Amino acid sequence: FCGIFEGIPEEEIDLERLILTFKEELGADLDVSLFSDKSVEGIRERALEVLTAEYESKMSVVDMKLRSDIEKEIYLKTLDTAWREHLYQMDSMKTGIRLRAYNQKDPLVEYKKESFNLFTELVETIKYDTVKTLHVIRFKVESIEEEAEALAHQMEMEKKQEAMRMALNQSKHEGEEKKIARNDDCPCGSGLKYKNCCGKSGPKKGVFAS
Repeated sequence: FCGIFEGIPEEEIDLERLILTFKEELGADLDVSLFSDKSVEGIRERALEVLTAEYESKMSVVDMKLRSDIEKEIYLKTLDTAWREHLYQMDSMKTGIRLRAYNQKDPLVEYKKESFNLFTELVETIKYDTVKTLHVIRFKVESIEEEAEALAHQMEMEKKQEAMRMALNQSKHEGEEKKIARNDDCPCGSGLKYKNCCGKSGPKKGVFAS
């Protein structure tokens, strides 16, 4: 993270860059003086400790049920977005795997390797984006409870709207696939043939007459 990894010499650790990243990504104001232990493990533990304390302090103003609802909704929304992107990447990867077969590479082995890498990336993306979103949430001091409730309600409504949109698209798609024959019973329940009810389009002449 931010060029800090196991084995890096302490003199190469850029704490200023780390602090800036926390500010830009998580909206957290940290001070360099907090990191007296300049080892990678020490920096990781201290950052986790400070960020956890800041998050707990922010969320302490709402009751546990509301907090749980907010965290759950953000997680599910993040999961939904990341999963869609993952499916798109899987489709793109399949195309690339077929091309690798021309280079004498086993497509099954390549597919297993790439799909595992993409799944690992998916899990990390869900974790990171969920934590990031939860950290950047800010409540107005004068109406914390109301704002938290409004946020949870908004996310719930967005989820329901998305589910409805997907259901309508699926219904439309299924309707396009299923053609109604003119001599079938009309689906409106009138008891008439489709051609004499909802499928009626005026009198026909010649070979097209009933």
